[in-house]
Amino acid sequence: MRDFAKDYFPFQFPGFGRPGHCFLRVNLFDSNVSVLCAQLKDYHSTSVTNGLEGIIDSLVDTLLKERLTSGKSVVEVIEKFPLLRRLTRSDQEVSRSRYLSARRKLLERCRWFEYYPPSAGIADEGSLALVSVRNAGAPSWSYAMPEAFAAEVPEGFFHIAEDLSKWRM
Repeated sequence: MRDFAKDYFPFQFPGFGRPGHCFLRVNLFDSNVSVLCAQLKDYHSTSVTNGLEGIIDSLVDTLLKERLTSGKSVVEVIEKFPLLRRLTRSDQEVSRSRYLSARRKLLERCRWFEYYPPSAGIADEGSLALVSVRNAGAPSWSYAMPEAFAAEVPEGFFHIAEDLSKWRM
């Protein structure tokens, strides 16, 4: 993966019953991926905790599209298809295989942080958690203060300048 940094606000994902929205920051550096997924203020649909899988899937789709439209390699897909195999497979099969490979690579190299700003979640003071996500199995959350994770992310990674209450599209 090559260097890439971008904020998506609001980021849309498949919610329960209607589309969900969150703030998403993606930073790719030296084959490492850091993602900050923040709950929006004054938001009453699928939470970033409950929508985790859908957010991951939507992020992979977004990164693959960014690669195609920008010409920059955001997600490196290792699998190469021999010409004969490519000719005998449908575009849909090739696309699905490419998506699964990109998802697997993202999760292997990802440090996923989930952030609830003050008064947007259960804890009035807000919360930050490192979410361990693997291709199979349930995710797990490790809560700590931003300082505990500072060495793992670029400087200023946890600072969100946007007003998370102004998310409506």
